[in-house]
Amino acid sequence: MEFRDIPFTGVFVMTSKLYLKIISCNINIMNSQLHVLTFVTHSEGTYDELLDDMDNNDITLNKIGWGKKWINYIDKLENVKKKIREYSLNDVVIVIDAFDTRMTPGHNETEILNIYKEEFGGSGVVFSKDKMLYPPILPKGIAKQVAMYFNSRVFNGGDINAGMYIGRVADLIPLLDAATGVTKECGGDDQCAFNKLRHIYNIKTDDNFKLFENVEYEKRENHIDGNKSVFLGYPGSLTYSRLSRGVWEYMPFFWREILTLTILVVLIKLKSICKIKFPRLKMKIPKFKFRNYRK
Repeated sequence: MEFRDIPFTGVFVMTSKLYLKIISCNINIMNSQLHVLTFVTHSEGTYDELLDDMDNNDITLNKIGWGKKWINYIDKLENVKKKIREYSLNDVVIVIDAFDTRMTPGHNETEILNIYKEEFGGSGVVFSKDKMLYPPILPKGIAKQVAMYFNSRVFNGGDINAGMYIGRVADLIPLLDAATGVTKECGGDDQCAFNKLRHIYNIKTDDNFKLFENVEYEKRENHIDGNKSVFLGYPGSLTYSRLSRGVWEYMPFFWREILTLTILVVLIKLKSICKIKFPRLKMKIPKFKFRNYRK
């Protein structure tokens, strides 16, 4: 027997858990099972509608964290890792946010696995593409700049959105292990961690919206009917828990801005109360001579 006739087997090493798993590299993805997971503590936002969507498509939504108190994104990642370790290494897992996700009608597990195989090669982790969406509160030009600034400060300027992603268990476990550590460096935000790890773990995004699409605010009403994407995300949905959590979760990213504004407010107050005169900066404005071209 020649060397080329020997079937290739890859060795998957997870140093964080100090054990080895043997993975066959010529696995047929269609023999895998599909699992859809969400970490959800209670009903809010689109959760009830998502349950109906999944039931209509005859797909089970596996819930973890129900009834628990929300802690942070690191705890969420740990719970997701614990759950997917129960599955076969070749099984395919979809992780979605329950509060701002819907599933379009007319899809089944076989179709989803086919899309994963044909569009993305049946391996690796694929995230929904972040469109840097912004609520229609501010004028469009200003809101876009605010969204871009927020993305660069919080999410490391990447186009990965952590609200929806898919991958084999074998690919997800090492990524989630790494993301747990990086999330601590990212002020506790998992999306920032995934963006930082993108090139190390060859993370893909669903640029053609075959599986996932994050929908613009102005298109969200009745957008689920006739949409070709399997899952639709509505990131930035203004629910009570998101607003209350967001203040504390994102404040560490903007401490410089908060400190600057605080100093400005204090100086303005001191000026008005104590009538302190701050020195004015004198600037010499150059004089320009305009020629009269009229004869």
